[in-house]
Amino acid sequence: SLNLSNSDLTGEIPPEIGNLENLTHLNLYSNELTGEIPVEIGDLINLERLYLHDNQLTGSIPPEIGNLINLEELILRENQLTGGIPPELGNLEQILYLDLMFNPLGGSIPSEIWSLETLWDLWLVENELVGEIPNEVGNLINLNSLCLSQNEFSGELPISLWNLDLNTLLLSDNLFTCEIPSEISNMNELQYLHIGNNQFSSLPNSICSFDETVLNGYEDVDDDDLIWYYFSMGNNNFCNDLPECTENIGGFNYTTNIYY
Repeated sequence: SLNLSNSDLTGEIPPEIGNLENLTHLNLYSNELTGEIPVEIGDLINLERLYLHDNQLTGSIPPEIGNLINLEELILRENQLTGGIPPELGNLEQILYLDLMFNPLGGSIPSEIWSLETLWDLWLVENELVGEIPNEVGNLINLNSLCLSQNEFSGELPISLWNLDLNTLLLSDNLFTCEIPSEISNMNELQYLHIGNNQFSSLPNSICSFDETVLNGYEDVDDDDLIWYYFSMGNNNFCNDLPECTENIGGFNYTTNIYY
């Protein structure tokens, strides 16, 4: 393992990093690294964890990362990475955790990503991603968290989504349309549901099947008096004919439908 996180490192990641062929963990997060991710990082074929988050890396995600067939965790969030998500990431057949949040990545999610059956957590919050979520999302049978908030996704959500046993589903601040189907009650483990700031048209009565501690619950966030509601769904196109339990949902203002 090579752990140089929080070490005040500056400059670029040298291409010679690719010579460390026996490396299993590379931790360079929380520094001030700049420049592009070297393509030679794809030579680290034994790598299981690659943590480059919280730096100032630019350029695109090198498709050579798709060579890291033993990779279980890839965290690139909080950089300045541009371009699209490389379809080669679909080669990461052991991947458990894929976190590309807080980058200006664009384009749609490559179809290859929906074949990663080992994936537990997919975090793509606050990018510039577009397109629809395909029915193939249902292939992610081990998924625990699907976090797509603050992008430009659109269209209807596929019915296969509601058959996933998710704990966390974050879809807020997009352009999704359609009704939330009654099948949402299939998500027995769902604890965090954020669908605010979209164009959803209705909620099913089955939303009330969730435990009140989830429907009405919230957490205080850091020292800024922010509140993280478990269920947040305001600022949509909901009609007035809503399930009674929504009157008590903390993240839903029943009368004005304002996002919290």
